[in-house]
Amino acid sequence: MIAVNRTARERAPVAVCRRDTPAARELKPPVEITRSTRQANGSRMKFILTTHNVTLTEAIEQHILDCLDKLEHIDRWLIDARVAIEKDHTGKAPDKTFKCGIRLGVRGNDLFAEDKNADLYAAIDAATKKLEQQIRQKHSKAKAKKHKVASRLKEKARSKADKAE
Repeated sequence: MIAVNRTARERAPVAVCRRDTPAARELKPPVEITRSTRQANGSRMKFILTTHNVTLTEAIEQHILDCLDKLEHIDRWLIDARVAIEKDHTGKAPDKTFKCGIRLGVRGNDLFAEDKNADLYAAIDAATKKLEQQIRQKHSKAKAKKHKVASRLKEKARSKADKAE
């Protein structure tokens, strides 16, 4: 027979909050949505959307999917995307109410961007723009490395040809 500690279970909070205030009781628990989206190359990218203190609407979800499609267009080898949307309910910084964090799983180190703004859509767009810059930087770095190796091989071939003459 398994003993259950009912008092510990009863004391567990429903929503994560520091104070027992009416505003804190109105907070909604985090929502997590997991989906797979079809990529252009036929593989499926895992998409996880987590919200905290934000009511998820179809328009918000569609806006996030559109932004991820833009990132997929740049890099077709994305493995997964984790999007976290939060609303700051403390009111300490009214110009930075919404926070959007996006983590992209790619080969090598994951890419992460986060932005805070008074408008949710602006925060999503800014985080997407930061990730776009990171993807482009990663591609240009890989291209530069490829060209550097190729130029070294070409130089070695020239030096061997000069020695043979």
